[in-house]
Amino acid sequence: MTGAPWIRKCTIRYSDSRLEFTGIFPNVAWKSRTAPRTPYALLRAAQAITQVKGTQFYGKKWINAARLYLEEYIVPIVGRTPYGVVPFGLFRGQPTADTYRTLGSGLTYRFFMPAQNGVFWVGLNAHLLSHALFFAEAGKFFSQSSYRDLSYRQLEWIFGSNPFGASLATGIGRKSPSLFSRFLGPINGGIMNGIGGDNEDQPILDMPNSENWRNNEYWSPHVGYCQWALSALL
Repeated sequence: MTGAPWIRKCTIRYSDSRLEFTGIFPNVAWKSRTAPRTPYALLRAAQAITQVKGTQFYGKKWINAARLYLEEYIVPIVGRTPYGVVPFGLFRGQPTADTYRTLGSGLTYRFFMPAQNGVFWVGLNAHLLSHALFFAEAGKFFSQSSYRDLSYRQLEWIFGSNPFGASLATGIGRKSPSLFSRFLGPINGGIMNGIGGDNEDQPILDMPNSENWRNNEYWSPHVGYCQWALSALL
């Protein structure tokens, strides 16, 4: 029940010359970035809270937060790419030496993780697939087919609808990047980290055999989110 005040405090409103965005949640682990790490938690919290007697008021706040995130952030921001995928996140200003795209009111965004953040960067598959799950469940929760369509857009990026025309899942599709899997080799159904970005926020993927783990290594969250999203779409 402490979540509702947290939502009120963390919602950010800003506007540019064309659009107004609301429902943006600061990422605590990365103070310069604004985006929830696991957006599906918004719906799960709403479902759980509304089932407890006397807590429906707080459940509605979680539901409203999920809807705000969808309508006032996701829908406008995915329109900035022809692929319909969710950019990595918003930032306050330019926290690194990378290129950031301007939104207005001091906020910027990048499609991919900053390449000069001082820690590390990887491809966006976990980010996109967690949103695929969120959109699939949101489509059912709000009875809105456009959210299901967004789920498919994230999945299609993984399986080849991306600037490289490459499937990022082993055993699916005709064109895939070279795999970084030193101990196990290829795993049918395994999903790589995926496409990342350079300093200019342009997509990069290790297609030749240069052993780039940032793009081409299997990580477990990708498969988990993908299976979960696909089951939600059935």
